[in-house]
Amino acid sequence: MSKIFVDILILITVYNPLEAAIVLLSIKNENDDVGKIAIKSTITVFVLSFLIVFVSSFLFSHLHSDFINGNENLYISAVKVIGGAILFWVGWIMVSGKRASNLVLNKKEKKLAKEKEDISIIPMAVPVILGPGVFTTLLVLGDRAKSMIQKEELFIALVFSVFVMYLTLRYAQKVISFLGLHGIRIISIFTGLFIMFVAVLFFANGVRGILTFV
Repeated sequence: MSKIFVDILILITVYNPLEAAIVLLSIKNENDDVGKIAIKSTITVFVLSFLIVFVSSFLFSHLHSDFINGNENLYISAVKVIGGAILFWVGWIMVSGKRASNLVLNKKEKKLAKEKEDISIIPMAVPVILGPGVFTTLLVLGDRAKSMIQKEELFIALVFSVFVMYLTLRYAQKVISFLGLHGIRIISIFTGLFIMFVAVLFFANGVRGILTFV
């Protein structure tokens, strides 16, 4: 049960639903149905996350290329190093008081998004919610789940985390209004600190794993 809680905490943190809600409100049009956008974005994120966690981990465990030469542990260690660096950067941006979404969606892209008829998949699901940091985190969590029980626990954590994402997007206006600027700032700082903590663990484990092959 404790592992499920940890996975949920990590997933919700890296998905960063509050940041996604802020972006949604900033790029949607007046006539857009927030409920439809929320459900479509959530389903897209869940399907892609499931594929990243379970399908890619299976493929990399069974289909070894000449480059990897059968050492899938070297591959996942490299992913941890890269993912740790990306997550640390994202966390630092959040702690510094800046919007993490600006890393994947600049002002020009937000303006273009407002002109789109449907923003639920692009840019909301990808890359606002499911960006490079989330992608590498999912790969690491998928690799860590070896047994069937661990895979089931990760699946439960994934479902719960995506459900929290849906609720935050569905009631984005109410959530943002309730928290206010100061509440959002405080949550953003703590979220950024936790992301940096996870990033350091990923990076350190990745470097240690790579050194075993040297």
